[in-house]
Amino acid sequence: MSTNNMNSVVIDEGLALITAMRIWTAKAALRAEDFSDTSAIPVDLIELGNLPVGDAKLMDPFRALKQRVKRYVNSISVEFLHPKLRLGSKAMADEIIKQMQEFEKDFESLLLDLQNRYDTEQEAWLKKIEGKHPHWVGIIRQRMLSAAQVLNRLAFSWSCTQLQPTGVEAMDKGLEQETARVGGTLFEEVAKDAAETWKKSFQGKSEVTHKALNRIKAMRDKLKALSFTDRRVRPIAKIIDTTLGQIPSEGLIKGTYLQALQSLVLMLRDPDVLADHGQAIIDGTDPKDVMNNWNKTFGLDTPLESQATLPTGEEVEDETEKKAKKLVKSRDKKGKKTDKQVQIESSKLAAEVKAIAKASADEKDSEKPEPEPKAPKAKKAKKSASGKKAKAPKVKAEPESAPEQQEEAPVADTGEQERADDDFELIFGVDPTTNNGNASVSDSEPKEVFEALDGDEEEEDPDALPSLPFEDGDSIFF
Repeated sequence: MSTNNMNSVVIDEGLALITAMRIWTAKAALRAEDFSDTSAIPVDLIELGNLPVGDAKLMDPFRALKQRVKRYVNSISVEFLHPKLRLGSKAMADEIIKQMQEFEKDFESLLLDLQNRYDTEQEAWLKKIEGKHPHWVGIIRQRMLSAAQVLNRLAFSWSCTQLQPTGVEAMDKGLEQETARVGGTLFEEVAKDAAETWKKSFQGKSEVTHKALNRIKAMRDKLKALSFTDRRVRPIAKIIDTTLGQIPSEGLIKGTYLQALQSLVLMLRDPDVLADHGQAIIDGTDPKDVMNNWNKTFGLDTPLESQATLPTGEEVEDETEKKAKKLVKSRDKKGKKTDKQVQIESSKLAAEVKAIAKASADEKDSEKPEPEPKAPKAKKAKKSASGKKAKAPKVKAEPESAPEQQEEAPVADTGEQERADDDFELIFGVDPTTNNGNASVSDSEPKEVFEALDGDEEEEDPDALPSLPFEDGDSIFF
């Protein structure tokens, strides 16, 4: 497709969107007469030459609405021609208009609420000021605005319009240039969102929940909605779909699947890589091959396609984790834990039990060659104590007796230990107090480890995200 054809596509399918919101600052500039009866300036009240004339918290609901509008507009549009002008899809016109009308209703509702409580809130705020700075209360009261005046300082407006060239070459030149690079601008905005996603959801993580996918899905939806801006945009959305489609729908995401998501986000962080990969797919390369080749740069050599045949993924939930989940649920007799809490606790439980078994196996493996290297040490100890060399038979007897003493060390026979043994037997199917055919299970596992596994710890959600997908930006507002 030629540049001119692409320009015409952008113009025909694009929708210009302008949104503006004005919020009262609740401040007024200081004047010389404000200092006529005082020699001290209260730094906790006055800052940067501004005098507060109202409670700034009155504007909090309006600021929250402004953030909601910004996030929505950023999620369905791209900067175009001017920082305050956004380009959306004409195909989404009905949805955009409906959403902006909802924002307009919310704004009107906030105005009515402010009008009803303004006077009461202002008087309560003045009483707080009077306790610390009684002299300034009179000055502030003289500068305060009425409810009607404050309402006039608040405004919200929006506008959608169809892009139309003038037909005059000199006047349309800027429009043609901007339509030619709007795809690159879109990739830059996605890269910015991906960088934030990496920092908040993936950097340094060994496992994530499915909430971490929300931001990736939001970027994909934005690319699909604005695919008319550049031919290379839709292939990138296809790559995202290909990767997301092979992630297990349940359980924590880790191992190969987490690596795939991390490499995807790293790809999305680079606008130049996005453009190159998009062009490669246009030239005939399969999206799966593009992503698998990119994955190899991060050591993910196994193609995801071969892993997708697993129902839930061996790395997401194996037999030990399933048994651990059953144990956690059995303890939650009142059913207060959510599925997510059960998943997190069972994963930790399984990991701890696997670690115990592995450590026990390693300990038993390390015991076999120990008698030979310990013999010289025993000789030195004997020589130091008696001044004479010990005979070989006595040296061999000492390392053999040491393990026996450790194995016969008494373990407290308490109810908690019995419960710990039951837990271990439920997970592994083996009684930890015997050697029922499992060489990896120690005869005397540490009691405190099982007690730790038996606790109810509060879990924090590392991937808690805002209700809307993107970082706030100021570019769309006057």
